[in-house]
Amino acid sequence: MSSLNPIKLNELPASPIIKTTQSDGNEAFIQLLPGPLVKVWGQFGPNDAPNRDWEGTFYIRPEKEIEEFMKRNAKSFSIPLEHGPVKGWDEIVVPSNPLCEDRHKIDIGPSDQFQRLLKCAEDKGGAFWKAWYEATKIIPVTDIRAAQVNKGDTGDVTSDHQLMFFSVFDGMGGNIFSDMISKTLHACLALTIARLKAESDSSIVNQERLSWALTDTFTAVDQELLHAPVSALKGLLGREDSSPILPKLGPSNFLFGATEGSGCTACTLIVDTAASRLYVAHIGDSRAVAGWYNSKEGKWRCDVLTEDQCGDNPKECARRLSRHPPEEAEQVIYDRGWGNRVLGTNDVVRKFGGSFSKRSHEEEEEIWNTFQTKQAFNFFKRKTPPYTDAEAAVTYRDLKSNPDEELKFVILATDGIWDRLTSEEAVLLTAAYRDEPSQGDVAKTDLAKKYPMMSPSEPRPFPAQDLPGMSTRTEGTWSFDGDADAGTHLIRNVLGGADREWRRQVLSMRELAARQMRDDLTAV
Repeated sequence: MSSLNPIKLNELPASPIIKTTQSDGNEAFIQLLPGPLVKVWGQFGPNDAPNRDWEGTFYIRPEKEIEEFMKRNAKSFSIPLEHGPVKGWDEIVVPSNPLCEDRHKIDIGPSDQFQRLLKCAEDKGGAFWKAWYEATKIIPVTDIRAAQVNKGDTGDVTSDHQLMFFSVFDGMGGNIFSDMISKTLHACLALTIARLKAESDSSIVNQERLSWALTDTFTAVDQELLHAPVSALKGLLGREDSSPILPKLGPSNFLFGATEGSGCTACTLIVDTAASRLYVAHIGDSRAVAGWYNSKEGKWRCDVLTEDQCGDNPKECARRLSRHPPEEAEQVIYDRGWGNRVLGTNDVVRKFGGSFSKRSHEEEEEIWNTFQTKQAFNFFKRKTPPYTDAEAAVTYRDLKSNPDEELKFVILATDGIWDRLTSEEAVLLTAAYRDEPSQGDVAKTDLAKKYPMMSPSEPRPFPAQDLPGMSTRTEGTWSFDGDADAGTHLIRNVLGGADREWRRQVLSMRELAARQMRDDLTAV
């Protein structure tokens, strides 16, 4: 019998080390190894945290598999309402965390159907939520890719009496809060609008009054979810145990404990077709930007509808510090080496949940001990809570205020998108895609010239970054690969643009390395 001699593979030399950036802006390093493998390493967390170093080595997945992964959750929908301002939407989610913390939600229905919510709001048997579900199933929505209608029949519904809700949510400390908020927030906002319309003599509600009402609704939803564990705790301690088998504080405690410490941001677009107006209610660092086309100038205008509410925003920092005594200022917001953060840990100043930044230290300890949950950061002594809040910032736009301008699209996206794209770049890429989705690779400076944008006429919201094709936004090339939807096109350019090898490497990473190099990516 002849012996088998193992084949010796050529030992290819390792590629040079390339410096790149993590999703939080910190340095990372990538090196290609024989295999083919990609090795990546860097540091994360605050400077005073132990074991900050991280690294990983991963098999580089085939290009076809990378494309399938990137497009897996991409969808396109159309609304068959001839004269409505919204014709449809694209949506996409590219997860980074093992359990994606992002959520998004779209609900559309006739305005008159939402009036039923007023009659059902006092019912404790669930009639309100049933009425909400039925109202949002009336307008048919066509899934373009599946070629099927997945909602109801319009019947006699007209296009000029719709309420449309579009939201993205970014979970923190898991996906529990983002999941709960995505299922409930729109209904509560619809109830608020229905009440104001019922009190008004016309279909157009005073914008200032509505803005305050939307803010109050955000706060009320937050308080409801924060108080639930406290109420449950009091009820559990006071009730007689009905089971001789289970302990007095039974397994149901874990349901309440699961929400402790977690939270989420929210960015909600509301389109009121009867008033020909849109509103954006926003907490956190997700973002909404609008693309207007000015036919007189022949240029696009980027309209940033939100401002990032994080500790690095001087306005938000001052707002938060004004609510605490001056002697506590250095403990409210400070930099541990990864940017200004509330209590040194929270990168957003406004959010749903985040109980550890809102309750007193003593109350939080009692809840943690009872519900058998343990969250990070409980070692911070909170002297004058709350340190974060859910007071939504509300902006509005009249859709027909300027006869020379037309609103072409609005982009809602979580912060994973904005880690690597500016607001103006997102508008430019979407505008160019709508014009010609198969342009090939276009240098960043050339695209900015081909699709000129109007110069900002007012101070831009935080963060005001360099404009496309200028200063720090000149290097690199955008990619126009003829994607089937604008969402995939946007994500493709978030992930390296025409640098296909970098995108392939980053999307091959898993677990901690994936999260460090890219956050969950959600766009609508």
